[in-house]
Amino acid sequence: MSRIYLDTHASAPIRPEALERFVSTSRLLGNPASLHTRGRETHYLLESARDLLKSTLGGQRDDTLILTSGATEANNLALFGQIQPGDHVLACRFEHPCVVGPLEHLAKSGVQVEWVPVETSGQALVSSFVERVRPDTKLAVLMTVNHETGVFQPVSELRKSLPNSVRLHVDASQSVGRYPVDFQQLGATTLSFSGHKFGAPKGVGGLLLRAGTKITPLFYGGHQQGGLRPGTESPALAEAMGIALLSATREQESVLPYVQNLKLTFQNLLKQNIPEVIFNGTAKASDYVLNASFPISRAELLQIKLDLAGVDVSTGSACSSGSALPSPALLAMNLPESQVRGAIRFSFGPHLSVEDVTRAAQLVTKAVHEMQVARL
Repeated sequence: MSRIYLDTHASAPIRPEALERFVSTSRLLGNPASLHTRGRETHYLLESARDLLKSTLGGQRDDTLILTSGATEANNLALFGQIQPGDHVLACRFEHPCVVGPLEHLAKSGVQVEWVPVETSGQALVSSFVERVRPDTKLAVLMTVNHETGVFQPVSELRKSLPNSVRLHVDASQSVGRYPVDFQQLGATTLSFSGHKFGAPKGVGGLLLRAGTKITPLFYGGHQQGGLRPGTESPALAEAMGIALLSATREQESVLPYVQNLKLTFQNLLKQNIPEVIFNGTAKASDYVLNASFPISRAELLQIKLDLAGVDVSTGSACSSGSALPSPALLAMNLPESQVRGAIRFSFGPHLSVEDVTRAAQLVTKAVHEMQVARL
């Protein structure tokens, strides 16, 4: 039997139309920074893709879209580019490691990072941010959808409640391509995303900047992208990401009920066959992900058993997999450590069938029961 891929929050299957565009554009000669004919041709393709991406995400004409290697680079650029020693920053520990890591590094260099507590439901409260705002608060950070629990976060409400002097950075990696994302409506100062989450090739993402926002580059040595991200740009990756986003956005409304049914089918089967299962993130959550804790000692052992059985799942974000430490995102919700250590993330997509998720639930049940018998 074929393997069952339940890890789309780590990376979604590449879209055929995006792959086709990537291959065809990759054959073109010409550096988009060159002034000759072939250079101008690739530059036109690059800028057309940039405009498509920006408009699809609700960016305005004067907003800036910086193409990056993915959300990790985009988040680093947004954080290091806007914060200086002495600034006060508000963020939650449940953010992705590529947000928490830079903030921890910045804290060592004199940035005042204040970690805002999170509800056990998996949601941050706007009031918890607002009551911590100080005269020297420079930036607030809040993701749209949590990468592990899928819980939606109140980004728009936070923007409306913050003083205009406080910038807002939003990691939208787990919502772009799956749900409508409007940069202007969210009110974000900067917004990051990663192409491979919605079917583009791996290695490309972006950072949207509101018009007039000044940031400091991470790299130097070139004029590309206004000097904010120097280096030769890839028209092929940009075009493929634009096509993938356009396709994903057009399909959102029609695909969502199908994915909802996949998740509900899988969740109900787990509840029926493993009564002790606990679902993490009780606030409103994305239909593309389910985080479940099982009555076992170590989730990584269950992950290995499922891998051997042909089911691809995760114990957390792909960037932190391989670590034996409990999930920081779940710990930030103040869940019991045993519940955190037994947690597995299942994430869905339209590539799956009802038969796939039904068989996956059966294999999960079998693996959990075997581990209980062995007291693992």
